[in-house]
Amino acid sequence: MFLRKFEGDSHGDDDAWEAHIKVEIRDVEDEQVRYPLVTISWGGSSPGSRGFEADKDGKIDVKFGEFSDTEITFRVTSVSREGFAYQPGLNQDPSSIVIEGD
Repeated sequence: MFLRKFEGDSHGDDDAWEAHIKVEIRDVEDEQVRYPLVTISWGGSSPGSRGFEADKDGKIDVKFGEFSDTEITFRVTSVSREGFAYQPGLNQDPSSIVIEGD
């Protein structure tokens, strides 16, 4: 498996914005991976980590947090699915992104 897409933007105002994250996971043959588990972590003044189950197309589209930092780095820290191995070297997008608050 690899990370085909990892992107995000922010919604809200300067001191209380949410991160809108999109992730897509594919297998080595560039086919959708059904329901992989993806963990995303972030830094900033309120660091954390959260796991998500992707949909049947291997996609996650989620808003979360109420962040007050000017910008935060988000990272895909793990991807798992029985019968598959996550291979970060195949990623088409970097496994970390920086999102700036509105």
